[in-house]
Amino acid sequence: MVDALDSSNGKAKGIAFVARRVTDDDLEMDEQAGVKGVRFNFVEAAGDLRARGPGAGSRGASPPLGWHIVIYFEMPTSGA
Repeated sequence: MVDALDSSNGKAKGIAFVARRVTDDDLEMDEQAGVKGVRFNFVEAAGDLRARGPGAGSRGASPPLGWHIVIYFEMPTSGA
């Protein structure tokens, strides 16, 4: 995604999934490329339901970056 943002000459912005092992330097590089938010996934994949990315993601959402937070989850469906 960073390569695509770099190629857009500032015309695109990104929302990133942030791994727990990301460094502050990585977050700053993402910010410079145009990342403006972090995504949290709360979906079931292959029987595994866990929050994805909250550890490092919360760092991106707080100052100094001030990124937006996007929360993705699936609503339960009724049997009707």
